[in-house]
Amino acid sequence: MGHAEVILFSTPTCVACRDVETLLAQKQVKVRVLDVSADREALVLLLRFAGSPTVPTVVAYGEVMVGFDAARLDQMLEGLEERAETWERVEAEEEDQLRESERTVRAALEQAAIHASAAADWPERAE
Repeated sequence: MGHAEVILFSTPTCVACRDVETLLAQKQVKVRVLDVSADREALVLLLRFAGSPTVPTVVAYGEVMVGFDAARLDQMLEGLEERAETWERVEAEEEDQLRESERTVRAALEQAAIHASAAADWPERAE
């Protein structure tokens, strides 16, 4: 596998989690193991993805598997590199759009400041 990576939510005592890790290692898939028993932020992420504190939970570019099913994991890994590339491309496009929006807002604020400054310098009308 290339640069694609899956996330495995795990605990040190989870036997099925070790099975997932072994299978991923055999398939040469990069895996980031998050120990939800020691990392509160990992537990919060797990609850967002799975809705429950169930381990193992595997997350791979928009797909989630709660529990361990070797056939399901194989399905998740099919096209993993392509999904990773698509995910990265979408993130890059969103970042570009965000930067463009920030430039637009900055330009509008600069224009507003120029207009406010010009209005402040404008002589008041005599009544």
